[in-house]
Amino acid sequence: MFSGIKQSESQTAEVPGENTTFCQGLLYCGGYFLCIAITAVIGHTAFESSPYYISGAALVSVIIAFRFSLKSKFFHKEAVDALYYSAGIIGVLVFFAHQSIERFELEQTTALKSIGKSHIEALDQLENFELTVSQMQKLLSIVSENTNAFLREARRVEVNATTRLSPEDAAACGRAMVFQVQLDDTQTRQEIFQQQIQRELDSQACDKATQALGVERNLQISQQINLEHIMKNADAFRNYGSGTIVIGSNSFELSEIVRALTDFQDAASTNEERAKLESAVHKTKKAFDEGKSAISSNITEEKQKSSTVLGMLSLYFWPYVLIFLLSLKIARPMKVSC
Repeated sequence: MFSGIKQSESQTAEVPGENTTFCQGLLYCGGYFLCIAITAVIGHTAFESSPYYISGAALVSVIIAFRFSLKSKFFHKEAVDALYYSAGIIGVLVFFAHQSIERFELEQTTALKSIGKSHIEALDQLENFELTVSQMQKLLSIVSENTNAFLREARRVEVNATTRLSPEDAAACGRAMVFQVQLDDTQTRQEIFQQQIQRELDSQACDKATQALGVERNLQISQQINLEHIMKNADAFRNYGSGTIVIGSNSFELSEIVRALTDFQDAASTNEERAKLESAVHKTKKAFDEGKSAISSNITEEKQKSSTVLGMLSLYFWPYVLIFLLSLKIARPMKVSC
């Protein structure tokens, strides 16, 4: 009988932590936290939070926690969980607050990217303008050295674009080129013969009109023009189809030469446009440099603000807090049987 009572008492004593109330568990957890806090202060002041010191503190905490979990009745399971998850929430808040510098830097850098993009676009516009000016000046130089040849070619393009067959002659040429004898059972020999005669008439009319057009074009091409004529009719010359002209061994688009004559012959207007583009480059460069400097200054200011108790806690003492929480989780009452 007595042995049964002793055995029952022994079984009851083997259940760790069942005699510890929730409030007592919180009190004991607080005492354990105080020990870890003292360890953290010693580690930070005496050992400057050396990794070896933190590793040793973690190892000792795990060993002690295992001993508590097997022997002690101090740590109430629900008290440990309440403290563990509450501290976890606080840790998330501390981490979020400490990451404010990274968030601020990201926001500032994103705003600076748009300014940098504007600066690159301004540089590209200036570079393209200088390239265009170089090409236009080359064309102007070629025209200046080969003025008569250029004027003849320009006149040829103009005459070919403006002097064409009449609608009636063009229709006759069209019929002559696509003529086909339509043979079917209903046609008589006379009708077929009439088709052939009409085709021959259209062909003769087309040949006559083409020859007349050639003579007229040659006559008009022989009439000389000057640069003032081209400048006066610049829009028309730009729009002439197939406006390729040959000067020496090189071929050029007539529209590009007309553009050089009208838009890039005046050095004052070219310099004015260049000055506008250079001003845009300088403004965007200045805005980018000022923004970059402001970001550096603002980040420094934010870092100074974060050098508070909260920052010290997150940088130096939070590892010890994690050691406390995890070892406390291990130290909860548990049964182990092997």
